[in-house]
Amino acid sequence: MVALVKGRPQVLDLREAIDVYVEHRHDVVTRRTRYELRQAEDRAHVLEGLTLALDHLDAVITVIRHSPDTGTARENLMAGTYPPNLSDDDLDELNVPLTPPIDQQQQGDGSENAIQQRLELQEAEAAGGDGASDAPEEEGAWLSRRQADAILALRLSRLTGLERDKIAGEYRDIITEIERLRGILASRERRMQIIKDELLEVKEQFDDERRTEIDYTGGDSINMEDLIDDEPVVVTVTHQGLLKRTPVTEYRAQGRGGRGIRASGTRDDDYVEHLFASTNHDYLLFFTDHGQCYWLRVFDIPEGSRTSKGRSIRNLIEIAPDDSLRAVLAVGKDDFTDEEFLNNHYVLMATRGGQVKKSTLEAFSRPRSNGIIAIKTDEGDELLEAHLTGGDSCVVMASSSGHAIRFDEEDVRATGRNTRGVRGIKLAEEGAEVVGLFTCGERQGPRHDEHDRPHRAAREGEGRVRRRGPDGHHHRRDDDPHRGRRHFHDGPQHAGRARDQPARRGPHRRRDAPVARRKSGQ
Repeated sequence: MVALVKGRPQVLDLREAIDVYVEHRHDVVTRRTRYELRQAEDRAHVLEGLTLALDHLDAVITVIRHSPDTGTARENLMAGTYPPNLSDDDLDELNVPLTPPIDQQQQGDGSENAIQQRLELQEAEAAGGDGASDAPEEEGAWLSRRQADAILALRLSRLTGLERDKIAGEYRDIITEIERLRGILASRERRMQIIKDELLEVKEQFDDERRTEIDYTGGDSINMEDLIDDEPVVVTVTHQGLLKRTPVTEYRAQGRGGRGIRASGTRDDDYVEHLFASTNHDYLLFFTDHGQCYWLRVFDIPEGSRTSKGRSIRNLIEIAPDDSLRAVLAVGKDDFTDEEFLNNHYVLMATRGGQVKKSTLEAFSRPRSNGIIAIKTDEGDELLEAHLTGGDSCVVMASSSGHAIRFDEEDVRATGRNTRGVRGIKLAEEGAEVVGLFTCGERQGPRHDEHDRPHRAAREGEGRVRRRGPDGHHHRRDDDPHRGRRHFHDGPQHAGRARDQPARRGPHRRRDAPVARRKSGQ
């Protein structure tokens, strides 16, 4: 940042900016303390004069009353003497002390001497500055000009006993304040502590949420989307929730048999789980284990190079600490704003407990920052997968026990978001769970209860189309080492059969089996 340091612009980093600010606050506290000390000493100087006047009240009244004008009265008060036109007989008749106040002070106790010493010190400190001084012209004067003016301006109501006690109390308090201010100026540690305390007071006073909204687009007239090009990108999501977007231009076409290029940098225990092509203006729907759905624009994802690891998704959306990402759906910008598209497309979800649910895409078009409910899961169950469909797809579900079922999506009716769905597959064995779900385009093949050659689909490898709910067909031997793993082809011709499971060819005769011959004559 650029800041003025002692009147000169300089480029400062964070540490240097803090040091300069602290030094500035130290200078402010020092100058403020000096000003307060100067004001306190001026007030103490006046109060000392009023205290002396109250101690010699009769003499002061006599001096003012018998002076011909205000200027002469001021001079007589500063000198501490009676007017020359008063004789001793006049003073005796007025019942005032014959000794002038200045002579009484020199013969008085130590308190008046201490006040006079402070008076002389105050006058010496106040002298010099602008060339003018309120110090007495003659050495040993009784009062200064400011003190004499304060006495002349004193109202008669201040001469009561209560007001005299207030003046004395104020004088004692101002002396204590002067000692405190001088201690601050003498100790840098105390000045730094004052800076710290003032910053804590500011924090406590203004520690509330920001009321003004920071708009980087400059107002409602400019949309953030208008400032970003709708260029194609590749979105990468890892198993631990690190995501990034990378321009497609960083990937180049290669010939067959090449080694390829590094697409993403991952940690040792992490791997890429979702990778798809999109554009900056598209919408992303994130589904978590707990059945929550979050909404994010592609351009809100930090851009990274091919070798970067990406940024945690928890820094972009408010996912619960015990929740994790399960599925990601990308929806185009034009499709997400098309009401017909939203009402004719669905989000098909499946849980590990065998539940399947279908909701319209329109139900997910108004998400909140803290997420919305996508599916209501039972205790101990969690969301497994989510797919975007057109409503007429074939659905295949497989369980860890080696069973799989294939049914039409039309068998699952669309419901609201806050529902648990219906049973998609019945888990036959205890401890079994659904391990995979995928859709295979439009509905294909006959049902098992139709009469148009129902077994033809099974012979061709498509599997038998059934209604949702049964436990499905068994597609693994109990001794198969790959039992329960997801090995499915995406094509419809392999929809009902595991990838590495050979087709059954029917019974055949063993070579060593005896051959039954027909006896002759029979």
